[in-house]
Amino acid sequence: MSRPNDIGCRLKARDLRLCLITDDANRPTAELVAVVEGALDGGVTAVQYREKSADTVTVAEQLRALSPICRARNAPLILNASLLHAARQADCLGLVDAVHYGRETWALRATLAPHLPAGYSAHEIEEAHMHLADGAAYVTLSPIFDTPSKRGLLPPRGIDWLREARQALGPDTIIVALGGITADNAAKVLAAGANGVAVIRAIMGDPPASPPSPRRNHMI
Repeated sequence: MSRPNDIGCRLKARDLRLCLITDDANRPTAELVAVVEGALDGGVTAVQYREKSADTVTVAEQLRALSPICRARNAPLILNASLLHAARQADCLGLVDAVHYGRETWALRATLAPHLPAGYSAHEIEEAHMHLADGAAYVTLSPIFDTPSKRGLLPPRGIDWLREARQALGPDTIIVALGGITADNAAKVLAAGANGVAVIRAIMGDPPASPPSPRRNHMI
């Protein structure tokens, strides 16, 4: 299966201005679609599908449901690389526009999805440099602020580090900031040099089966 457009081939900084990362909360497909669709209608510009605990059948069902609503809004649908094997097995890799990798999954790119634009999650500036040189189209830098998922693992890097990263990586690098981003601090993150922000709890934390609140969604 393939998407009848070329969003992935022309991934731009503006496409990643506000990226929603799904929260792997084992939501039923209809509920996940409702939350994502509400987020897209509220201003989200890209969606990273990151349901790491989903089985192959669920991955196929959810990608097939999310692809048309993203395509209708010209929003890239990005696959977390942990789901590459499932997407290929289900013949759904053609439904996504890009793949987002981390340190443990970067090696999969060459064999499983060399034709798709790649994003990379970096926690150090030199790590970002290395993977941009190796073909990443954009980098996510994190954690900028305190966030439960990284608490005790990685310290918050802060706004000054983000400014340092922009200077080191150059003006043309697409940088997406992640980690503790909210409606209250997103403007500071963008002013420090990020092209966009990625969020999970700030949108997916809304009550299940309800659209994201306007304040949470309108961060840019």
